[in-house]
Amino acid sequence: MAQSAEQTATLALAPVVLDATVAGSAANAYITVDESRTLLMRYPQYQVWSLLTQYTQESHIITGTFYMDSMFSWYGQIYSSTQKLRCPRTILYDRDGRVIPAGTLPPDLKLACAIFSCEFAKANLLELQSREPGIIKRVQAGDNIEVDLEVSLDSLFLGKRFPYVENLIEIGGAHV
Repeated sequence: MAQSAEQTATLALAPVVLDATVAGSAANAYITVDESRTLLMRYPQYQVWSLLTQYTQESHIITGTFYMDSMFSWYGQIYSSTQKLRCPRTILYDRDGRVIPAGTLPPDLKLACAIFSCEFAKANLLELQSREPGIIKRVQAGDNIEVDLEVSLDSLFLGKRFPYVENLIEIGGAHV
């Protein structure tokens, strides 16, 4: 007796492996889930973060990190030639002119990553797609009903500014 597609269909989620190793060669995040929760619990506008699954939080942290790495120009030089992410950096100073130790991530940069990650979570991509076509570039269903979303980060926050976060990033070693 043949099973219907409805009975055999499974949604395959790509495994998320969050690596927040500072200056790591496989790092894909500036913060861990625990750090993000601690950083965001002070801000009522980000309470939605605590409602998300760990998988979803990890996915958005990786996206937030990627967004920061691709959208900002960073001061100084990379700390290690083998690091995957653009931070940590060398030759950085905080807003009062104190040296930020090489090989560390400034607390403001971590907070900025947490906020961007939560902003990605708050942006319901399917809802945005109905209002702003082009945000989701492609949805492809394969034989195993695996959904592949390709998101255009440029259009997700096009025209939207985050002055507070941009200030945090500038303090953390980047300029907008």
